[in-house]
Amino acid sequence: MVHNVIMPKLAETMEEGTIARWHKAEGEWIEKGELLLEVEMEKTTMEVPSPVSGYLRKVLFQEGETVPVTRVIAYVTTIKDEGLPTAPPDGSGAEERKAALHAGPSPDERRGESHVEGRIEGREIAALEGEDRAKASPAARRLAREHGIDLSSLHGTGPGGRITEADVKKAIEVKVGKAGVNEAGASEATVRAQAGTQLPGRVVKMNQTRQVTARRLSESKRTIPHFYVSIDVDMSEAVRMREKLNAQSQVRISYNDLIIKAVSFALRDYPMMNSRFSEEGIIVQDAVNVGVAVSLEDGLIVPVIRNADKKSIREIADESRKLVEKARGGTLSLDEYTGGTFTVTNMGMLGVDSFTAIINPPEVGILAVGKISLKPVVKDGQLSMGHIMTITLSVDHRVIDGSVAAGFLNAVKSYLEDPQKLLPESP
Repeated sequence: MVHNVIMPKLAETMEEGTIARWHKAEGEWIEKGELLLEVEMEKTTMEVPSPVSGYLRKVLFQEGETVPVTRVIAYVTTIKDEGLPTAPPDGSGAEERKAALHAGPSPDERRGESHVEGRIEGREIAALEGEDRAKASPAARRLAREHGIDLSSLHGTGPGGRITEADVKKAIEVKVGKAGVNEAGASEATVRAQAGTQLPGRVVKMNQTRQVTARRLSESKRTIPHFYVSIDVDMSEAVRMREKLNAQSQVRISYNDLIIKAVSFALRDYPMMNSRFSEEGIIVQDAVNVGVAVSLEDGLIVPVIRNADKKSIREIADESRKLVEKARGGTLSLDEYTGGTFTVTNMGMLGVDSFTAIINPPEVGILAVGKISLKPVVKDGQLSMGHIMTITLSVDHRVIDGSVAAGFLNAVKSYLEDPQKLLPESP
């Protein structure tokens, strides 16, 4: 019997995956559940076990190739010389889609995902099963959606008339060209120049991490009405406490660790800041899971410190260090960068005084942290020097109003200016 091995859907947002490594060669026997391949998806690499026992008869995509979810990537047969299909299915069948959607992590493995995400996935399954849609790759479908291109108006050049990403890009170029001519009456040469086709330069291909970063941040700014609130924090007491704690322990505590702890307490004080927007209503989340934005060479990733409000500063410091190391090594597991309820992003170590950040959806807020600078301050009517840091809160105005944002920001400030409130060390 011939079994199709498909590119599984390993996360809700996954639309395609890159084959990082095959662990079996063609002709080798593999047991059901034994590691078959590794798939690089979005911002991490996942191991995929074999769905059946048998011979790995044929590999259809090699290491380094990117494949849409549901596409057949290999055949496994129970008889070594069994005949194979002459042409692999394109992965658009309902059975393959179901198999891919159920091939993702188990409920235990997805412990960071909420009930809402599960219901969304359920709707997605139903939509796929009942949808009469044009045959198109996931990347093409996403690109068309972002640029308002009607897929039914395109002629696909892929296998079986499938619409590819290149087909959609051509349609976008035509659309941009028409817009330029209609609006400005520009010549064809000018239109090409507007599209950037005649400018000197080189194309740097975006990897999956950069593509996901670009897509998610574009979606955030397009769909979430942001507003911003800033405040100065006197970190003088926090500086002194950090020095004292670091002198007492080998676990080095950073300012970011103190900020994460302060934010976790403030989220507990202002639970609406720990919520998410949905069409059904505002979902206030019980767990306080603080994400820490980590800048990589090829994009951003946000590992999550779960239940940060219940952990000591040293526990946060130790966990944060390990997560950042794994993020930079590309070894974060799925549940280590999903399930966040609020994000902290810090550019203070890069010499930035202050900045505004884009919300990491579906969260309703993100805190941008600038550097600590020695500045004159007035305290109790006396002029003195203080370690001043500017923090800026970006919030989703659909959920959060100014008074809540100001209250939350002042709570963070209060914890950091009186850091003894962040102790005792043991939760």
